[in-house]
Amino acid sequence: MATRPRLVVRASRLSMYRRTAPTYLRKHFPPVFWASVGNRTSPGEQDGKGPQRRWTPHWLIWVALLLGSIQARRFQDRFAQARRVVVAMRPGRRRPGRSYQGFMKALPRLRRPVRRRVVEHLQKQVSRSSGSFWTIEGWLAFAVDLTLLTLPRTRQNEAFFGHTGKARSAPRMSVTAVLHLGTGMLWDWMQGGATADGRRHLRALLRRLPPHSLIVADAGFVGYDVVREVRRAGHHLLVRAGSNVSLWTFEETDVERQGGRVYLWPKGRRDEPPAPMRLIWVCDQDEKGRPRRMALLTTVLDPADLSQRSAARLYRRRWGVEVCFRGYKRTLGQWKVQGRTPRVALTEVFWNLCGLMFVLLLMIEAQVAAHQDPWRGSLSAAWRAMEEAWQAVRCGRACTGLIKRLREAQVDRYVRCGSKAARDTPRRKRETPPGVPQVRKATLKEIAHAEELLAAA
Repeated sequence: MATRPRLVVRASRLSMYRRTAPTYLRKHFPPVFWASVGNRTSPGEQDGKGPQRRWTPHWLIWVALLLGSIQARRFQDRFAQARRVVVAMRPGRRRPGRSYQGFMKALPRLRRPVRRRVVEHLQKQVSRSSGSFWTIEGWLAFAVDLTLLTLPRTRQNEAFFGHTGKARSAPRMSVTAVLHLGTGMLWDWMQGGATADGRRHLRALLRRLPPHSLIVADAGFVGYDVVREVRRAGHHLLVRAGSNVSLWTFEETDVERQGGRVYLWPKGRRDEPPAPMRLIWVCDQDEKGRPRRMALLTTVLDPADLSQRSAARLYRRRWGVEVCFRGYKRTLGQWKVQGRTPRVALTEVFWNLCGLMFVLLLMIEAQVAAHQDPWRGSLSAAWRAMEEAWQAVRCGRACTGLIKRLREAQVDRYVRCGSKAARDTPRRKRETPPGVPQVRKATLKEIAHAEELLAAA
């Protein structure tokens, strides 16, 4: 009888320990993952003294993931805080190096399969925990868009990345990101120079998407090659069409008003078969609340598989990738890269995006477990919850409220009555709307030639 209270105390302490932030984080990277990673690093000089490297893949991955959720202005300060958190999470282990320069020299030595293994592991985690939010409107939908990040004005960055504005403007790095529309999870991305083509990035990202996915994109991703590559990879495309797109119709139906079967057939590709698509007209509102007409193109030819209402809802969710960019660049303060060389800059952005994936994964998992829509999750609230948890770990305090804070991290539900813009907002460049595509009726000779090419394909 005397041992019974002692067993109860131990059980309660064990239950409390399982709810702490370090234990909650370690369960997302089980020993099976670390066994698959192993010690695969590129050959290079050893860090520190002794036969073993101070910066093992275990230390490198943990510190790099936490860098995206640490609040500090300078990258060196974020590294120091992330290192203290990881050391506190693994007491009794041989500690990594203290030097930020040593960390940045060791981080690029992680081989590309190891980096891809981390991204794929996070993708599997969100696919298992998303539940009914894995699909939307019956489709596994993803949004794609491109953004630019500012780089330090060094000669190496200017020669490697280039710039988009004037001759003396700062160099830029382009990031083409893919966002899961069911949960708002950052899924994948590709980095490039300032003038990189987003459509080329999209064609390279197709093989990394799950089978039979629906890709939702803006008017900048319309193209004959994009449509053919998407269909060849087994996916479908839903994209907005602007006035720079010329479509052909081979039927007598009034597609300019009602929509229907159209063909994308550029003038310089008449020796190849046209790409069949379906034109969908959607009515929405502009910035001033005035009604406007918007044209959507999709490779889903059957309206029973993708109705007009579903297409409009999916395209409205495409704005989530813009919100993700804003959260990464402004909320997390990553609008300017710290790396002064191309190798360091590419490595820094890659692991910062992995850290963003990790924060979103924890928030999505907590909200789906509470039967809440993760699409309404707030990145800023989740980031503050993670920052408080790291502060508790660094100070040696118990941090058992992380899951609760992540569950409550949702956007405000009140209706905004006024504009969010400041009264003295500087003048901004107003982009011209894409407009509507041009639909032309093909002649009998063109129809016969197109039918021959389609039959031969």
